[in-house]
Amino acid sequence: MEAIKRLLVNFRLGDLLYREYRSRSIHEFSFDVDDRFFREVDVYVASRLHDWDSTRFLELSVPARWLIGLYNKSVHEYRLALLRRRKLPIKLWVELCDPVKESQFLDDASIDVGRDLSIRVGR
Repeated sequence: MEAIKRLLVNFRLGDLLYREYRSRSIHEFSFDVDDRFFREVDVYVASRLHDWDSTRFLELSVPARWLIGLYNKSVHEYRLALLRRRKLPIKLWVELCDPVKESQFLDDASIDVGRDLSIRVGR
């Protein structure tokens, strides 16, 4: 199991969603869909034949309804978390708040921790 763990981590549902849907829709302005994309309610397995290859690939596909449900649930949960904590992540806080009058609404945990800069100097 340990030997294939590094390979399997690339095929977790979250990683597939990020790589195949989020990244492809942003960077390539598209992702693959078929008729089932609009019909199915839950994640499904489909075979794909790509134009550049003669091999038929087995693919985990995410339908539109499932993506919309995930989006709606994520927004709902995020909204509840914001209301419960009464804190905003830094990028949102910078856009909405006055730094002098509303510093109490900044979520300190959203500020990236700085890293030491390491420079190698040749001999």
